[in-house]
Amino acid sequence: MGLDFKRTMANLNYLIEERKRRNKKLIISLTVAANPINKSNVDSLIKKWSPKVDDIGINWIHSWAGAMEDDGGKTEISGSRYPCRSLFEQVVVQSNGDIPLCCVDYEGSLVGGNIKTDKILTSFYSKRLEKVRRDHLGGRVGNNKMCNNCRFSEKGLDWLV
Repeated sequence: MGLDFKRTMANLNYLIEERKRRNKKLIISLTVAANPINKSNVDSLIKKWSPKVDDIGINWIHSWAGAMEDDGGKTEISGSRYPCRSLFEQVVVQSNGDIPLCCVDYEGSLVGGNIKTDKILTSFYSKRLEKVRRDHLGGRVGNNKMCNNCRFSEKGLDWLV
């Protein structure tokens, strides 16, 4: 991102100290983009920051459900598949008001509704989106083409932290 790493870490530590000093209920979340270069450092990162922040998110770089290459050209998904947390925890609203399946569905290929005409929770819990959630919970992640090509359900990384 072009940020100075040492300065960023100093700023994060300052924020943590100020929260403690002021006795504020500020929630601090740390998110890391894991990739083949830094994946060996993920465990030490969790160990270092877990006592200091409220939440740590580890996001593996991904291919936008097969729309582009990742991992130096690797696009196929291997290993265990788990239900995608995003389907259950995130309501995504696109600029036109559509509620797509998830943040990876940037083209809105599977839409549950639109906030201009529908209630947001009605759209989020629509029959179309609920079917995909049931498939995930039933171990059928690959039933949806986009989910089948998406790394977010691979190896359960989202559920480990």
